[in-house]
Amino acid sequence: MGERIQPGGRVDKETYKQFKTFVRNQHGSVRGNLGRELEKAMTERMNAAQGPDTLTRIENDVATIKAVIAETEHDGGVTAPTVENAESAPARKMSKPAPNQPREKKIEWLIEEMGLDQSGGEAFPAAIRNVVESEYAFSEDTVEEYVNAIFSRLDAERIDSERYYWGDAIDERYEEIEDATDNKFDGVAQ
Repeated sequence: MGERIQPGGRVDKETYKQFKTFVRNQHGSVRGNLGRELEKAMTERMNAAQGPDTLTRIENDVATIKAVIAETEHDGGVTAPTVENAESAPARKMSKPAPNQPREKKIEWLIEEMGLDQSGGEAFPAAIRNVVESEYAFSEDTVEEYVNAIFSRLDAERIDSERYYWGDAIDERYEEIEDATDNKFDGVAQ
Protein backbone atom coordinates (compact mmCIF):
# COMPACT_ATOMS: atom_id res chain seq x y z
CA MET A 1 0.00 0.00 0.00
CA GLY A 2 1.32 3.43 -0.96
CA GLU A 3 1.45 6.69 0.91
CA ARG A 4 -1.92 7.74 2.37
CA ILE A 5 -3.39 11.19 1.59
CA GLN A 6 -6.64 12.95 2.37
CA PRO A 7 -8.42 14.00 -0.85
CA GLY A 8 -9.97 17.42 -0.82
CA GLY A 9 -12.63 17.52 -3.52
CA ARG A 10 -16.13 18.82 -2.90
CA VAL A 11 -19.01 16.35 -3.28
CA ASP A 12 -22.78 16.52 -3.01
CA LYS A 13 -23.77 16.62 0.66
CA GLU A 14 -26.63 14.11 0.31
CA THR A 15 -24.48 11.67 -1.70
CA TYR A 16 -21.75 11.88 0.96
CA LYS A 17 -24.31 11.24 3.73
CA GLN A 18 -25.63 8.20 1.85
CA PHE A 19 -22.10 6.91 1.31
CA LYS A 20 -21.29 7.26 5.02
CA THR A 21 -24.51 5.39 5.86
CA PHE A 22 -23.47 2.68 3.39
CA VAL A 23 -20.03 2.38 5.06
CA ARG A 24 -21.64 2.24 8.53
CA ASN A 25 -24.03 -0.50 7.36
CA GLN A 26 -21.17 -2.48 5.80
CA HIS A 27 -18.65 -2.22 8.64
CA GLY A 28 -20.55 -1.18 11.74
CA SER A 29 -18.75 2.17 11.97
CA VAL A 30 -17.50 4.90 9.66
CA ARG A 31 -14.26 5.54 11.55
CA GLY A 32 -11.36 3.66 10.00
CA ASN A 33 -13.50 2.36 7.13
CA LEU A 34 -14.49 5.48 5.19
CA GLY A 35 -11.10 5.92 3.50
CA ARG A 36 -10.85 2.28 2.46
CA GLU A 37 -14.36 2.37 0.96
CA LEU A 38 -13.64 5.65 -0.87
CA GLU A 39 -10.46 4.13 -2.28
CA LYS A 40 -12.35 0.99 -3.29
CA ALA A 41 -15.11 3.05 -4.97
CA MET A 42 -12.55 5.09 -6.94
CA THR A 43 -10.70 1.94 -8.06
CA GLU A 44 -13.92 0.23 -9.14
CA ARG A 45 -14.97 3.33 -11.09
CA MET A 46 -11.64 3.51 -12.91
CA ASN A 47 -11.71 -0.21 -13.69
CA ALA A 48 -15.24 0.06 -15.04
CA ALA A 49 -14.26 2.95 -17.29
CA GLN A 50 -11.25 1.02 -18.63
CA GLY A 51 -13.09 -2.31 -18.81
CA PRO A 52 -14.43 -4.01 -21.92
CA ASP A 53 -16.43 -1.91 -24.32
CA THR A 54 -20.21 -2.05 -24.30
CA LEU A 55 -20.46 -4.52 -27.18
CA THR A 56 -18.09 -6.95 -25.50
CA ARG A 57 -20.03 -6.73 -22.23
CA ILE A 58 -23.30 -7.37 -24.08
CA GLU A 59 -21.80 -10.34 -25.92
CA ASN A 60 -20.57 -11.73 -22.60
CA ASP A 61 -24.00 -11.23 -21.04
CA VAL A 62 -25.72 -12.98 -23.96
CA ALA A 63 -23.30 -15.91 -23.69
CA THR A 64 -24.06 -16.18 -19.96
CA ILE A 65 -27.83 -16.06 -20.58
CA LYS A 66 -27.56 -18.76 -23.26
CA ALA A 67 -25.64 -20.96 -20.86
CA VAL A 68 -28.24 -20.48 -18.12
CA ILE A 69 -31.08 -21.27 -20.55
CA ALA A 70 -29.33 -24.39 -21.79
CA GLU A 71 -28.74 -25.50 -18.20
CA THR A 72 -32.39 -24.83 -17.31
CA GLU A 73 -33.61 -26.96 -20.23
CA HIS A 74 -31.49 -29.89 -19.06
CA ASP A 75 -32.35 -29.70 -15.36
CA GLY A 76 -36.09 -30.18 -15.76
CA GLY A 77 -36.95 -26.52 -16.11
CA VAL A 78 -39.27 -25.23 -18.78
CA THR A 79 -37.98 -24.23 -22.16
CA ALA A 80 -37.53 -20.48 -22.38
CA PRO A 81 -39.14 -18.81 -25.42
CA THR A 82 -36.70 -18.32 -28.27
CA VAL A 83 -37.15 -16.90 -31.74
CA GLU A 84 -37.67 -20.45 -33.05
CA ASN A 85 -40.47 -21.39 -30.63
CA ALA A 86 -41.98 -17.93 -30.14
CA GLU A 87 -44.75 -18.68 -32.64
CA SER A 88 -46.01 -21.56 -30.53
CA ALA A 89 -45.84 -19.55 -27.30
CA PRO A 90 -49.08 -17.93 -26.14
CA ALA A 91 -49.35 -14.31 -27.20
CA ARG A 92 -49.06 -11.77 -24.44
CA LYS A 93 -52.08 -9.58 -23.96
CA MET A 94 -51.62 -5.88 -24.44
CA SER A 95 -52.08 -3.73 -21.39
CA LYS A 96 -54.93 -1.25 -21.54
CA PRO A 97 -53.80 2.04 -23.09
CA ALA A 98 -54.50 5.18 -21.10
CA PRO A 99 -57.16 7.56 -22.46
CA ASN A 100 -54.43 9.98 -23.59
CA GLN A 101 -52.72 7.31 -25.73
CA PRO A 102 -53.14 7.34 -29.52
CA ARG A 103 -56.54 6.23 -30.79
CA GLU A 104 -55.01 3.39 -32.83
CA LYS A 105 -53.54 1.78 -29.69
CA LYS A 106 -56.92 1.92 -27.93
CA ILE A 107 -58.72 0.47 -30.95
CA GLU A 108 -56.18 -2.35 -31.22
CA TRP A 109 -56.56 -3.08 -27.50
CA LEU A 110 -60.38 -3.01 -27.65
CA ILE A 111 -60.38 -5.46 -30.57
CA GLU A 112 -58.06 -7.78 -28.64
CA GLU A 113 -60.00 -7.34 -25.40
CA MET A 114 -63.27 -8.29 -27.10
CA GLY A 115 -61.61 -11.29 -28.75
CA LEU A 116 -62.58 -10.18 -32.25
CA ASP A 117 -60.69 -12.36 -34.70
CA GLN A 118 -59.51 -10.46 -37.78
CA SER A 119 -60.09 -13.56 -39.94
CA GLY A 120 -63.85 -13.39 -39.53
CA GLY A 121 -66.75 -12.78 -37.23
CA GLU A 122 -69.89 -10.86 -36.55
CA ALA A 123 -70.98 -8.39 -33.91
CA PHE A 124 -73.82 -6.12 -32.95
CA PRO A 125 -72.91 -2.42 -32.87
CA ALA A 126 -74.60 -2.09 -29.45
CA ALA A 127 -72.31 -4.77 -27.99
CA ILE A 128 -69.20 -2.99 -29.25
CA ARG A 129 -70.59 0.32 -28.00
CA ASN A 130 -71.15 -1.15 -24.50
CA VAL A 131 -67.55 -2.33 -24.27
CA VAL A 132 -66.13 1.00 -25.44
CA GLU A 133 -68.34 2.87 -22.95
CA SER A 134 -67.40 0.57 -20.07
CA GLU A 135 -63.65 0.80 -20.77
CA TYR A 136 -63.36 4.51 -21.52
CA ALA A 137 -65.40 7.47 -20.32
CA PHE A 138 -65.79 9.01 -23.75
CA SER A 139 -68.56 11.30 -24.92
CA GLU A 140 -71.35 9.65 -26.93
CA ASP A 141 -69.94 11.05 -30.19
CA THR A 142 -66.47 9.68 -29.42
CA VAL A 143 -67.91 6.27 -28.51
CA GLU A 144 -69.66 6.19 -31.88
CA GLU A 145 -66.42 7.14 -33.63
CA TYR A 146 -64.65 4.24 -31.88
CA VAL A 147 -67.38 1.76 -32.82
CA ASN A 148 -67.09 2.86 -36.47
CA ALA A 149 -63.28 2.74 -36.30
CA ILE A 150 -63.34 -0.80 -34.88
CA PHE A 151 -65.64 -2.02 -37.65
CA SER A 152 -63.50 -0.17 -40.20
CA ARG A 153 -60.31 -1.82 -38.85
CA LEU A 154 -62.00 -5.22 -39.20
CA ASP A 155 -63.16 -4.35 -42.76
CA ALA A 156 -66.66 -5.15 -41.54
CA GLU A 157 -69.83 -4.75 -43.59
CA ARG A 158 -73.34 -4.20 -42.33
CA ILE A 159 -75.16 -6.86 -44.29
CA ASP A 160 -78.44 -6.88 -42.45
CA SER A 161 -79.96 -4.21 -40.26
CA GLU A 162 -78.67 -5.69 -37.00
CA ARG A 163 -75.10 -6.94 -37.38
CA TYR A 164 -71.74 -6.28 -38.93
CA TYR A 165 -69.76 -9.13 -40.51
CA TRP A 166 -66.10 -9.32 -41.51
CA GLY A 167 -63.61 -11.74 -43.02
CA ASP A 168 -64.89 -15.23 -43.76
CA ALA A 169 -68.17 -14.45 -42.01
CA ILE A 170 -69.14 -12.04 -44.81
CA ASP A 171 -69.09 -14.83 -47.42
CA GLU A 172 -70.90 -17.19 -45.06
CA ARG A 173 -73.65 -14.64 -44.44
CA TYR A 174 -74.12 -13.93 -48.15
CA GLU A 175 -74.37 -17.70 -48.77
CA GLU A 176 -77.03 -17.97 -46.04
CA ILE A 177 -79.00 -15.14 -47.62
CA GLU A 178 -78.66 -16.70 -51.07
CA ASP A 179 -79.79 -20.11 -49.77
CA ALA A 180 -82.75 -18.54 -47.99
CA THR A 181 -83.71 -16.66 -51.16
CA ASP A 182 -83.40 -19.80 -53.28
CA ASN A 183 -85.56 -21.76 -50.82
CA LYS A 184 -88.18 -19.00 -50.81
CA PHE A 185 -88.54 -19.11 -54.60
CA ASP A 186 -88.37 -22.91 -54.88
CA GLY A 187 -92.06 -23.16 -53.98
CA VAL A 188 -93.13 -20.47 -56.46
CA ALA A 189 -94.60 -21.85 -59.71
CA GLN A 190 -92.87 -20.90 -62.87
